[in-house]
Amino acid sequence: MEEKNIISIFFSATKDLDAVYPAEAVRNMGMTSIPMMCLQEMEVKGSLGHCIRVAVFTNLSDDKEVKHIYLKEAKKLRSDLV
Repeated sequence: MEEKNIISIFFSATKDLDAVYPAEAVRNMGMTSIPMMCLQEMEVKGSLGHCIRVAVFTNLSDDKEVKHIYLKEAKKLRSDLV
């Protein structure tokens, strides 16, 4: 995906991740023209820790299919998609 097709990116992180904003890391990788927002996840007993969720809003052509990606322990969040 080309950067020009990205409208915005939203990040949410669990409370235990507090050293840096995820958007800051992406900007340091060179993606400086994309609006980004960082949010804190709700604290729910027994929920997955050390988790960053990313929503990328894009302009895609009609022939592109969206693929949701869940890595490592995050696969537990949506077992119906993995």
